[in-house]
Amino acid sequence: MEATYKTQAIVLQREPWNGNDSRVFIYTPDLGKLNLVARGTQKISSKLAAHLEPFNLCEIMIVKGRQYDYVGSCVSRASYRRIKSYYETAVTAAAVAKVVHALTREHAPDSRIFFILKKLLDILDAETIDEDGLRLITAAFSLKFISLLGYQPNFESLTVGSQKITPKLAHFMRMVLGMAFAEILALPIEQSVTRNFCQTVGNYQRYLFD
Repeated sequence: MEATYKTQAIVLQREPWNGNDSRVFIYTPDLGKLNLVARGTQKISSKLAAHLEPFNLCEIMIVKGRQYDYVGSCVSRASYRRIKSYYETAVTAAAVAKVVHALTREHAPDSRIFFILKKLLDILDAETIDEDGLRLITAAFSLKFISLLGYQPNFESLTVGSQKITPKLAHFMRMVLGMAFAEILALPIEQSVTRNFCQTVGNYQRYLFD
């Protein structure tokens, strides 16, 4: 008899695989990133497919197979319909999920990554956020995520990767690391600071991983 286990999961990506099936990449708090086979989810009649859409927060049962692990059952606990209803928020969520998928290894759990991803999806789904705000919290997520991976910048040196930064920007970046996304959005930030912050985080991510 195959072993089974249950966990919470956020769906990062789903893609067609082997005819009527899908490969589903999920991130879980206790098992890290997993690559699972979801049987029959390419069929129009599949009831499982709707629960395994990208960005869904799920309760999932995983079946341990000989060659692949499978989705035994899945029930979505949050489908984040508001995110998916607006192009800008859907693009933001997709970009964040892509980064998490690209930069995490399978079976290397870090519950902090799961929970900051969930918190970002929660706020994207709960609030109407303008374009500048979306850029700001995307960069804030990237900085928090990079730091959790072990690459937090040394702000004392006023250098982020190969880029020199001002004391003002170093203070802002340090502050962002300790704040919730809702608190960051509520800050009275000069547009130039937001622009420099987003550019610096983007440059740092490319410096580390490209």
